[in-house]
Amino acid sequence: MELFRESCLMEMRLLSKGLLLHHFRVCMNSQPRLK
Repeated sequence: MELFRESCLMEMRLLSKGLLLHHFRVCMNSQPRLK
């Protein structure tokens, strides 16, 4: 159970990092358009 739990946490961290990177890219891409 602990191994499964750890792998889930690692996956969630990778997912959150990917989402943050995607959000950051979207923000960077939308900035020039807003200005």
